[in-house]
Amino acid sequence: MGLSRSTVGITRFLESLVGGRPERPAGLIFLISAAGILLITTGMLIAFEADVKTVIAAAGILGGLALFAVMLVRHEWLFLFGIIAGHTIFYGRFPSSLGMRVKDSIGPGDFLFFLAFVAALIYWAGRKDRPRTPWPLIWPPAILFTYTLAYTLIAFFLWERQDHALSQAVGWFYFILAWPAYLCLSGGRIWRPFFVIILLALVAGAFLSACAEQGVLLDVLNRTGYGGIGTRSFGDTAVKTNFLGMTIVGTLIATVIVGFARRPGWFLGAVIAALSGCVILLLDRGRIHWAGMLLATVLLMAVLPNASRRKVVVTATTSVLIVVLLIQAAGGEVRDRFNVALEKGWRRIELSKPDALAVDQGLTLRMYRKRLAQAEFYENPLFGGGPGVILGYTTDWQTLKRVPISYLDDSFIYPLSVGGIAGYSMIWFCYITFVGAGIYAFRRLRNRLHRALAAVPLGMFVFLTICIPVMWWLVDRFHIAAFALMTAMSLALVHHERVHGSDVPVVDF
Repeated sequence: MGLSRSTVGITRFLESLVGGRPERPAGLIFLISAAGILLITTGMLIAFEADVKTVIAAAGILGGLALFAVMLVRHEWLFLFGIIAGHTIFYGRFPSSLGMRVKDSIGPGDFLFFLAFVAALIYWAGRKDRPRTPWPLIWPPAILFTYTLAYTLIAFFLWERQDHALSQAVGWFYFILAWPAYLCLSGGRIWRPFFVIILLALVAGAFLSACAEQGVLLDVLNRTGYGGIGTRSFGDTAVKTNFLGMTIVGTLIATVIVGFARRPGWFLGAVIAALSGCVILLLDRGRIHWAGMLLATVLLMAVLPNASRRKVVVTATTSVLIVVLLIQAAGGEVRDRFNVALEKGWRRIELSKPDALAVDQGLTLRMYRKRLAQAEFYENPLFGGGPGVILGYTTDWQTLKRVPISYLDDSFIYPLSVGGIAGYSMIWFCYITFVGAGIYAFRRLRNRLHRALAAVPLGMFVFLTICIPVMWWLVDRFHIAAFALMTAMSLALVHHERVHGSDVPVVDF
């Protein structure tokens, strides 16, 4: 009798644990939230190195509890925090003293993304009215995700390539980001904060880029992982940041909002955000980045209505002239620093001339490393050398030690050397299906605002295509994350029009 009573009691307890509203099971919420507290707190502690003080630990616990409360009511907000804030200006870094040296490969932002990814899928799996996710957002990324996971685990534990295996393959996982992004955006509750966060991230990114340019707040930059000054050809310096992918799509979105905004707040915010994106690109001083952004902007302007196009051109010209005149009128150190930044940008353009390229030592080094990558590919053309291949050595000027190089500024031979024809084919399968989904969304949408927004991922793909010969952005996680997020946005706009009609914009700008 006692055993049967205990069994009944345990059964009732479990039933009450998983009870609650159908779309929000209490048991799943408890498990997800408990895991969230552990992961987030651990990520925060690791971000502040091993010598964590009590106050930092307390702050991490409180942060986990705050996110626990958010997950109970609005899991989409946690998702936005993970994929927008965690993959724009707040990267975070792992220290190199954890046994497996994966520094700069993953950080607290990736913990947030993973947690939000799982939360979104479990939450939406329990809903009866969940939207049907288009297959291009599921199967191609899932196939690549499975392949990359298996290949990376083999490299880590069988080949013991713990130094560079994750850093070379982590970007391949991020196509899967489109699936939960679509689920969250198609719910219709986070369109406004979605655009607000993107615009604010551009402003914050411009501020951090300016700090890196002037050498201030370097400790903060190191903590966030935003970036810093890097040396380019002929001793030129520029701000190198992982925010570049979100800068491209964010600036394009800000341009669209400028063209359609009628409310003063949205219009002014979009203008400031677009100018901030231009500042980041200026301080980046990447000639190929400027060319890619120019062509992406031309594509976007081509799909804008005539009235919006004229508004963007007039606003951009006026805003740039006003800002330049104000800086020159301010004089002093502000004007001098601005002029120096412009002179450095012009010098980068001059270095594009054939006579300058002929004596560019950086190109010579790049060709040497490309030959190393080709040798890895030729040795195993089907699967490549695997994650963790070494593509040359360089000197760490802080420790004066020779350290291996794990990347190559080439989006063709570099992924082939790591994943071979099999991996590279899967990557392009994801890109082709995503571009096809973007074109499908663009043709299905009837609202002019929605059509312009749907052109943003296509513009991002144009940017990536331009950078293929000289940059490795095609397999960089931050560029893939931005592209996947925008593709999910375009298809979520199709769902919005299917439910609400084309006369109702997602946000009343």
